[in-house]
Amino acid sequence: MNALTTSSPAAKPTTLAPSPHLSALLDRDGNPDDACQEIASYLALREECREILPALREQAERRADQEGIRAVVGRRFATYPQPERNEGEWAAWWRDYYDALTGLSLASLEAAMREWIKRSDSQFLPKPGELRELALRTPSRALQRYQRARRVVELSSQTQQRERVQADMARRGTNAEEQRRAVADMARGLAGTLSEEAAKQKGAMRRQTLTHASRCVRPEGDLTPAQADVLRRCGIE
Repeated sequence: MNALTTSSPAAKPTTLAPSPHLSALLDRDGNPDDACQEIASYLALREECREILPALREQAERRADQEGIRAVVGRRFATYPQPERNEGEWAAWWRDYYDALTGLSLASLEAAMREWIKRSDSQFLPKPGELRELALRTPSRALQRYQRARRVVELSSQTQQRERVQADMARRGTNAEEQRRAVADMARGLAGTLSEEAAKQKGAMRRQTLTHASRCVRPEGDLTPAQADVLRRCGIE
């Protein structure tokens, strides 16, 4: 056994990398709602988010096991050379890292190690407890990518629902009053189907999507006071 030997190979996670355009928007700093709205404005990027969402989720939620811990820590041996150890010493050395890090998000563990390397005073590998603490408070790019892609998929589903309503009304030759009524019904439905997490994100996507939906289907002018009240109760200011 040596420093990087594993007892048995683990199943490899699904890998499906986003395109450069999508990757830049998923990783962009600033307001996440702005990034999601920009992604959602492109049909190709919306479909790409839907396609790679399972892979992004797997990357974001994968837990650190012995193999993952060895990979994250062992990749830094070139930067932080290790002393000679016998087999028993290596086993004891790794055991401390397993005890401290097993079960953490693997993506957060990698992010923590990247942050450690950036420190001007990081002359040695972090101790197990130091790495654990840093992993628990360092933002994970993999988690951010998954959360943004999931919100784009949710937003896309709402857009598709609105478009189906519009197409159905157009086929039936719906008059203006029926259009307004349909907007209110759709607003109630969308408000009820938004995920709990999206609701916690200040309702920004919901208000923007529902407001846009109402403007798309009414021919001109404002809604009636009654319909406007329905939309306000659904979250539109």
